[in-house]
Amino acid sequence: MKINPLAAFLMGALFLSSVSAAGFAIWHVISVRAVYKMQPQLAEINVVVARTQMLINEAMEYRKHNPAIDPILQTVNPRASLPASAPTKSPGK
Repeated sequence: MKINPLAAFLMGALFLSSVSAAGFAIWHVISVRAVYKMQPQLAEINVVVARTQMLINEAMEYRKHNPAIDPILQTVNPRASLPASAPTKSPGK
């Protein structure tokens, strides 16, 4: 019985394709499980970021009423340039 070389090649390609598909399916399931395990940590991080942003916004709002907080804000983040205080209107001519 003679084996057709084309048929043997196609059977080998089919076998490799099915093995790689099974491997990728297992890898996908493992990755999805890892992502689901990280969801609570992500939620905690989002809460911390939101609270921090609220604190920054509150400090910037307080700065409008009391610019004496500027040195404190600059020590927290010296790279950030603070916007100028509310400009006062100069008397017109």
